[in-house]
Amino acid sequence: MTSGPAARLLAGFCALAGGWLASEKVRCEIYGGRFDGAELERVSLKAPAVRAGCLAIASVEDRGDGAVECDFQLAAVAISRKTSEGEPSGGMAARLAARVAFELAQAQGWPGAVFSAAELDPEATQCPRGRHVGDPRQIQAANMYRAGIDKAGFSLWAVTWRQRFMALASDFDLPASEPPALPETVLAGTDPEIGREHEADYEQVAPEVSR
Repeated sequence: MTSGPAARLLAGFCALAGGWLASEKVRCEIYGGRFDGAELERVSLKAPAVRAGCLAIASVEDRGDGAVECDFQLAAVAISRKTSEGEPSGGMAARLAARVAFELAQAQGWPGAVFSAAELDPEATQCPRGRHVGDPRQIQAANMYRAGIDKAGFSLWAVTWRQRFMALASDFDLPASEPPALPETVLAGTDPEIGREHEADYEQVAPEVSR
């Protein structure tokens, strides 16, 4: 299976977002289109969640050296659901979106998330892969409130940004990204003592701890 620059950027984003939002138990996945309230009627998901997609290629410029600069318009939608207790749904979606926007602005870890160690090896290519990925910019976040979404018990906030990928012809036949490796340490909690306020109560279940 192959992928291209947009898929690599989105896979890299989801890998990074999984770390940013790990304590929230938020699953980030690539979505094939523009995720909005109408999609909630068509797909099933477990909230809170993040869905990331490519909205457009804002510009394409020939670099004159065999490379083409593609400027992608990307989006990540934070989705939360109303519960009978705890943080309000709208507040949680806004907080998740703000965290994503904050981390995007930090511009850290992108080459390693998009490319493997072998692909980043300067000995393997004339141009080190780190130069192929630009920093996120023009980062914005907006509330996607609609009466129908609210009535269904959900809240959505969208984060959008632009990001450049310096592409070679071979980049449009890239191998698909491998799924993230399983975590080395797994913690477990028992309902209702779960969530951020009970992080200290979680027990390590893998690897097993000698007692």
